[in-house]
Amino acid sequence: MKKTLEKTTLSELKALRKELINDLEKVTLAINALELPKRKIPVDEDYLNEHVALGVLQYHHNMSIEQKVLHALEKIGAGDATDIGNYILMIDKVIKNDRRVYQKVTVTCSRLFRQGVIEAVKQGRRNLYKLKCDS
Repeated sequence: MKKTLEKTTLSELKALRKELINDLEKVTLAINALELPKRKIPVDEDYLNEHVALGVLQYHHNMSIEQKVLHALEKIGAGDATDIGNYILMIDKVIKNDRRVYQKVTVTCSRLFRQGVIEAVKQGRRNLYKLKCDS
């Protein structure tokens, strides 16, 4: 019985450690978001505030591209594929290939629009995307 109790406690402690490491990673990303980005992406200084830090805490790099796009639109309100890609690159320090992000975001936004998940308004040659408002 004592071994079972120790084993349960050990597995619970390991699970707690994993959870704490994930939380620490999110806090570190939030702190990095408040510092000037290391990438040369055109971002308004207004983005670098507590709102972005909160967005980073809610974001995880293992999210699907659809989840990343929806998260970005929730935080920025509306934007074209470049705006959405810039936001994702600003808060996701794991991504290595910037160009591929923009390609994926463009394709994903088109797909989400066709599925009726997001709205799109033509603005010049670009589409301005935003979350669909359910009235």
